[in-house]
Parts: sequence; structure tokens; C-alpha cells
Amino acid sequence: MKLKATYKGLIAGVGMVLMSIVFYYGLHVEPNGPYQMWVIVVFIGGVGWSLLGFHHSPKAVNAKFKDYFAEGFRTFIIITLIMVIYTAVFYKLNPQILEKVIKDNEALILQAGDKTPAEISENSAKLRSIFMPMTISITTVTYLIFGAVTSLIGSLFLKNARG
Repeated sequence: MKLKATYKGLIAGVGMVLMSIVFYYGLHVEPNGPYQMWVIVVFIGGVGWSLLGFHHSPKAVNAKFKDYFAEGFRTFIIITLIMVIYTAVFYKLNPQILEKVIKDNEALILQAGDKTPAEISENSAKLRSIFMPMTISITTVTYLIFGAVTSLIGSLFLKNARG
């Protein structure tokens, strides 16, 4: 049975979530640390897997660039959706991460010495209110860009390899 691009995206996305969980809870690595690159490698691998599967299918014989890109798109959009949901749930379940960000930010502001305690408190409240939307937005845009670039490069390469 051939897996559809969306199922490949689901498999890659679940793999990325599991890796992220192991890195944070098992290895006690900070989120968005250097180990995050391994999650990105799985993301790129999932999109590449989908593109290669399409390339070796009978559908690819007369396929155009848009057909290749559409295959990659169907994969990376599912992965992006999974990772955005995971990110939202992860940060809701781990409010200590936000508190650490706020504490570190307050320490930097205090070190600069140009803000009053009321301004620092106001800044912390603002940071608290924008943290989730900002984090989800950054996650969404990052994965969409990685997916589009991976699909673009993979599609161009594989389309030209077919001739």
C-alpha cells in the first residue's frame, strides 16, 4: 500500500512531537535549543520522503513542477498543523517556561538600569499577554517557510532529474 502525502506528514509530525517530548522531558533539553535542529531534520526528511515517493510513482511520469510542489505541500501543511497544536499544548502545560523568560527579561532590564520597577512590571505583563500568540505565530511561519523551501528545492531537483 502506498502512503499518501498527508499520511506521511502525519507520521513525520508525530515523530517530531515524540522527539520534542523526549528531548524536553527525557533529556531535559531546553525547548528551541540546539537539539531542535534534529526535529527540523525529521521535518525536511518527511517532506523529502513524500517528494521521493511521488517521484517514483507512475503519476510522476508527466508531472509538472506544480504537481511535485503540491505533494510536498500536502505533507508539510499537516506537519505544520501538528507542530502548532503541539506547541500550544506544550507551553500551556509548562507555564514555568514563560515564567523563566519573564524572569530573564526582567534581569536584563534591571541590568540596563534605565527602567523603573513599574515599567519593568508593565513590560512583564505585556510579555505575558503576547507570549502564546507570538510563539504560535513564530512556529507557524517557521514551519511554513521550511516546508515551502524544502518543497521548492526538492520539486525543482526531482522534476529536473526526471527530465
